[in-house]
Amino acid sequence: MKRILFAIMCLSIFIVACERQDNAFFDDTEFNDFVVSGKSKMNTGDLKGVIEDLTKAVEIKPDADTFIILAQAKLWTGDAQGALVDINKALDIKEDSSFYMRRAEIQQSLGNFPEALSDIEKSLAMNDKEGWSYAVKSKIKFDMGDNEGALADINEAMGKSEKWQSNKGLYYSDRAKIKLEIGDAQGAIEDISESLKILESLRKSNSIEEVVSPSEIQSLYQRRSDIKLSLGDEKGALEDIEKSKNIV
Repeated sequence: MKRILFAIMCLSIFIVACERQDNAFFDDTEFNDFVVSGKSKMNTGDLKGVIEDLTKAVEIKPDADTFIILAQAKLWTGDAQGALVDINKALDIKEDSSFYMRRAEIQQSLGNFPEALSDIEKSLAMNDKEGWSYAVKSKIKFDMGDNEGALADINEAMGKSEKWQSNKGLYYSDRAKIKLEIGDAQGAIEDISESLKILESLRKSNSIEEVVSPSEIQSLYQRRSDIKLSLGDEKGALEDIEKSKNIV
């Protein structure tokens, strides 16, 4: 849920940026109405409504940025194949590093790992300044069974400057999974602890821009509890379970 909320927030920022750059967006009233309606429904979680409105919008005017939003909505509803069709249409209209990154995530969800890796490399060739692209690359390699490669890429992601502290929290969480997979349970505990420190601090700050859901914090405490229990630290495991129960 946390990732979905964060993704919605990032997508909303992306939409605003596109509006400012594309003055033609306001020249077509009917197209504009459908996109505005779709955006509104995206913010309320009405993904079916988003898809209906944006499908009508791109029928009026094929628009790369609108195809991207439509693809994301389809992906969140489980229609990864439909999302792939729309992302391909967006890339036919214009090439963009973020488009390739999004297609890489769709390809990953479909289990098309070589294609996903190819897309993320294209994205990085166009823009290697953002940590999130390296984090996506790390996830793809992890799914492919390349744990060492996944670890190297998530470390690269963590070395990039980040506007969003919640990204850093997610990177630590992802690295913990990799460390656990390669047998470094203590390192996984340390990374989960760092993730909790970042995300709990954001949650306590009541940040409007970076919302942290209680379920994300609870999940981290539960994961850390499981690892502690596997190491024989029953007291620490129980303490983390109690902490997870107190998150509301």
